[in-house]
Amino acid sequence: MSEQILEGLVAMILNERELVINIGSNVGVVVGMKFKVLSGSPTDVTDPITGEKIGELNLEKVKVKCTKVESGFSVCSTFVVRHQAGLLSSTSMLYKAFEDKEVFETLRINPADKPAPLDEEDSYVKKGDRCVQ
Repeated sequence: MSEQILEGLVAMILNERELVINIGSNVGVVVGMKFKVLSGSPTDVTDPITGEKIGELNLEKVKVKCTKVESGFSVCSTFVVRHQAGLLSSTSMLYKAFEDKEVFETLRINPADKPAPLDEEDSYVKKGDRCVQ
């Protein structure tokens, strides 16, 4: 039996880290469940040989995790933490060191092959945006 993927919409924006989606426990949402807030419209994927459209790709604005679930809605919060390398220092010990960070191997790509980034207006999370588990 395959797991059902839940979809909803942003119903309200509470602050810069929290939003409300219009689905809740009545459809199976539980605390800790993660959702992606998607761009308003999908980006077309074309075959590099034929140029024909072979599908659509939904670009992600942000990931959120449910922190409170009611029957008909859920409160979700951002949870992804990005670490930046920087100089650590301790004034009491006059100690300085560089912070460790994970660096992931990346693809070497031609910038022309990357999908266009979301334009500034579409990059904002808005009421009515689609949310997918």
